[in-house]
Amino acid sequence: MTRQTLVVLFLALLLASAVSVYAAEADPPAQPAAPLTMGTAFSNAPPLAEGTYKVKTNAKSDWGEVWHYLKFDGRPGYLLNVDVTAQFPDKCSAAYLCETDHYLYLYNADQEHVSSLADSAAFKVGKPFPTLNGWYFFSAEQAGSYYLVLKTRHYYGPPSKSTDKDAEFEADLAITWQLGGDAGSTTDAPTGFTQALPLTPGTHKAYLLMGRHGVDKIDTYSIDLKKFEKLSIRIVPDEKYKGSFGVSFYNSDRQKFAFGHATAANAGAIVNASLAAAPVGQTVYFQILNADPIDNLLGGTPGGPYSIEVKVEPAESCTSEENSMRGSCTGQWEACIEGKCVSNSYYYDYVKKKAPVVQKTPNLPTTPKTPSPSTPKQSPPAVPAQGDAMSAFFEALYRFLSGWFGGKG
Repeated sequence: MTRQTLVVLFLALLLASAVSVYAAEADPPAQPAAPLTMGTAFSNAPPLAEGTYKVKTNAKSDWGEVWHYLKFDGRPGYLLNVDVTAQFPDKCSAAYLCETDHYLYLYNADQEHVSSLADSAAFKVGKPFPTLNGWYFFSAEQAGSYYLVLKTRHYYGPPSKSTDKDAEFEADLAITWQLGGDAGSTTDAPTGFTQALPLTPGTHKAYLLMGRHGVDKIDTYSIDLKKFEKLSIRIVPDEKYKGSFGVSFYNSDRQKFAFGHATAANAGAIVNASLAAAPVGQTVYFQILNADPIDNLLGGTPGGPYSIEVKVEPAESCTSEENSMRGSCTGQWEACIEGKCVSNSYYYDYVKKKAPVVQKTPNLPTTPKTPSPSTPKQSPPAVPAQGDAMSAFFEALYRFLSGWFGGKG
């Protein structure tokens, strides 16, 4: 054996011993975490954590209703997902004795019922038990404390035979939080304008959930538009939930535009809406809302997940001899201003601003007129009184007769 071979053997033995020492000192394999447990009342409800909770009931000792509780804080913009799976005893003296129900509820900090998240029909021994899924979306206004409550109900009373002592039921609750923020954010788009969620052109995923899955009624967004830019919105409801949506537009003063709004024709229908351009830059708000509760009753869900496609485009060009209410614009509510088709709601204000100012001729001071010499007024002849007229008549008659007879003599 050569010297080189001995060196190689020595190094190999050294390496093998190092590996064995490391293996001896390595940490033992981690043991699976113990199942999480739930409280038995509001007063002893432990904090909710993501993971799996184990719930056990016995049809003999716990027949009737058994309640289990967890406490947590709402997380606006997040979905709380709860999956319930159940295992049944191997055998019962009668199958109907081992039927059970599970219900999921949400309560607020005042221990008031908020929603029934999910409930199951009777599930029986020997039949597959599907996973019961309950979920809830917390809106921007729901940041308080809540309780998650599981109710287990055994239907037909306790088993009567001692052989049924093994009639134990187990249920696993797998709890996860899922980010469901609107439009790629980490929160829910609010109802009001102050904290409206800014959007950019593109396709965004969002949630508007009502009924048992939330109280999110309105999502408010904002977008900045430049002069002569028009806005188009396309709302596509999730096919599973068939939500019924509508959209309304508002200006920067939160005044509702007269035109451009749209509402779903039926539950699950896609909604298209557009807002004509303006001759000025502007911030536009638009609100997505649950459109028609009647449609929801006819097969849809109050709200649901939806995608919103936002498109910003330059206004169409138009031709007109002068600024006009229509020009060559094809839009029903458009006017032609500065060669662009814009919302005709701006037309009158625009024309008013562009109209030439008519200067009024100032009032000149008036020169007082020089009075012209006036001709003295002639008094009308005096009209004799009735008695004087009679005297003059008789006097004249007397003179006439005197002269007549005097001449004759």
